[in-house]
Amino acid sequence: MSSRNENETNEYDFAATIRGIIAVFITILVVIIIVMLFARSLFVSSSELEETTKTGHLTETRYVELATTTTAEEVVTTTESKSASDDEDDDDDDEDEESELDTDLPEGLDTSVAGTYVVNSAVYLHPESNSSSSTIMTLPTNAQVTVYGVEGSGWYYLEYEGQYGYAWHTYLTAQ
Repeated sequence: MSSRNENETNEYDFAATIRGIIAVFITILVVIIIVMLFARSLFVSSSELEETTKTGHLTETRYVELATTTTAEEVVTTTESKSASDDEDDDDDDEDEESELDTDLPEGLDTSVAGTYVVNSAVYLHPESNSSSSTIMTLPTNAQVTVYGVEGSGWYYLEYEGQYGYAWHTYLTAQ
């Protein structure tokens, strides 16, 4: 009689094990279904997050309206005829323009990287050398920019279409 009780106990243990395995598989299946239903919200960033992201690889290049300010200054242009002696003075003027530009550059800028660069992937142009500052504009891929220097952390100070600001160095390639 005892062997019969053992067989029934073994069969009962086997059936309980099978039920346990089935329960685990059903639980895993339910988790997979839930993840699939909510995968978009779990793994794709929301539009609110995209609005606050300031640097990094851009997946879209939508137009951003720039805030412009106007001043009451009036630009006066004059035309003068040049003589041979004026041409010699032009070389000095070029040096003066470069020195004027140097005085307008931000302090602590390393100018050893200065030159013409190409944007290898669209990147934001910032007024300050950090990603939490506002965005001036988006520099498009393959745009040619003039880099004046780099700030210690890797932010290039540059000019593009009359706009001056900072862009992260990994998005620019020297020509």
